[in-house]
Amino acid sequence: MKTEWLQRLFTMEEPKVVIKSFSEDKAPVPDGFNLHFFQSCWNTIRDDVWRIVEIFHQKGSFVKILNAIFIALIPKKKGAVEVKDFRPTSLLRSVQNYC
Repeated sequence: MKTEWLQRLFTMEEPKVVIKSFSEDKAPVPDGFNLHFFQSCWNTIRDDVWRIVEIFHQKGSFVKILNAIFIALIPKKKGAVEVKDFRPTSLLRSVQNYC
């Protein structure tokens, strides 16, 4: 019974519920879209998100790039040369980079 539940297809409502449950002010991904974008534009982007869910069901996994995190160093001041002169930030990938 538990295995059947894990292998069942998602409903179209489930991704929406998950996205709506996250805090909307999380750090943006490389293209600048944060979770507020996903939440407020859900009716526009839901078909693209649903394509990702369907690909997951067909292949059994996501492409590895969806789990990638890029670290960038943002200069705190002009002429930054030492590590302490930079602020690290992580740039996360998300489904809109994949569609």
